[in-house]
Amino acid sequence: MIEKRTIAVKQPLLVIMAICLLSSFNASAQNSLPKRTKEQVIARAIEVAPLIKSTAAQSGYFSALSANRFDPAKANLKADFGNVNSALNDSKFFIEQTFDLPMVYKQQQNVYASMLKANQYQALLDKQFVKWSVEQLYIHWQYLLSKELVLKQFQQLYAKQLSASEARYAAGQDNGLERLNIQNWVAQNEQNVLRNSVELKTIQSQLGLVLQDSSQFVPAEPLTTQVQLVDTVLAANHPLYSIWQQKLQTALFETQLQKAKNLPQWSVGAANQSFRVVATDQQRYNSVTVGMNIPLFTKYARQRVKASEYNEQFVASEQEKVMQELRINIQKAWGNYQQAIEVCQYLNKQLLPNTRKMGDMASFSFQQGQINYIEWSNSMNQVQVAEQQYLDALLTLNMQQSYLYYLLSK
Repeated sequence: MIEKRTIAVKQPLLVIMAICLLSSFNASAQNSLPKRTKEQVIARAIEVAPLIKSTAAQSGYFSALSANRFDPAKANLKADFGNVNSALNDSKFFIEQTFDLPMVYKQQQNVYASMLKANQYQALLDKQFVKWSVEQLYIHWQYLLSKELVLKQFQQLYAKQLSASEARYAAGQDNGLERLNIQNWVAQNEQNVLRNSVELKTIQSQLGLVLQDSSQFVPAEPLTTQVQLVDTVLAANHPLYSIWQQKLQTALFETQLQKAKNLPQWSVGAANQSFRVVATDQQRYNSVTVGMNIPLFTKYARQRVKASEYNEQFVASEQEKVMQELRINIQKAWGNYQQAIEVCQYLNKQLLPNTRKMGDMASFSFQQGQINYIEWSNSMNQVQVAEQQYLDALLTLNMQQSYLYYLLSK
């Protein structure tokens, strides 16, 4: 006995229609939003980045320290009052200034100037870090938008097929198994659409915080497979190499400074005093003092020089270790980049064309009744998986290229 059915729009179909309408509205809303290129987004991020501002403030600190190398000790001022040679009171005023040798002040200025140069190289490295971080977000955003387009295409395809299945079920041509199967496909695709939408909102929120800009915009260009030749040889002006070269130079200057501080100091003083014998004696006498401070206990001073020399060795070893790690990371990133290129080329030239052709043939055969809905849905699943694999490969390619450029500081 055939169950009597009435033609009616089912709830899953209503849900799909609502999602399609919402997706169309979101797509039209995105098309009306202003577009920003990756370079514009990076420029804005560098402009407002707290890391860049912090490095600039530190640069001002070292610049102020290195502006003047003459930094003598505080002057010594004394006043004496009392009996010297009689019952009458006498007074004495004395001022003395101690100076290091000129090479001490020169080495001190060299230390601060070297720190300033290291800070300037650090600013370049920080700029590259901000650029890379924002570029990663921008690429991920492009990926999610491309993924959204693919999901919407299959969403419309499944919605169309579900509508036809509902009609066959209402006409009594299907026992409900086909309809349930396609409803499952629709539900799975809905979950992917919602998950992708949440990720899109998260990326937009992160970019808004990084750019300190709440205005809405969309990427000006889609995710592409632009492959570029990359020279993996480290340049002599690489910021990280320059930073450690400057740190080593600073360590050398600090050693020279410690040696210079062990040299004698010299002092100049002046005194003005009274020497009263009788009550009517108001005459005052002036004198000048020149002296030298000679270090007698030099053991600790020699240890400071020795410690500075050990610090030179430490900085040189750290530089070698850091640069070796950088070269290893560059080679790893280069290998991953080459692998990503090969995967993209394979998917673009072989897998995608074959699966798309298979999808077209499956849709035509299904319409002609040559295959059933299970074979059709399996074919569509392969097409969707291949499209997703290609997007994932595009994401990996662009991410690896961005990371490689960051390591090379290009």
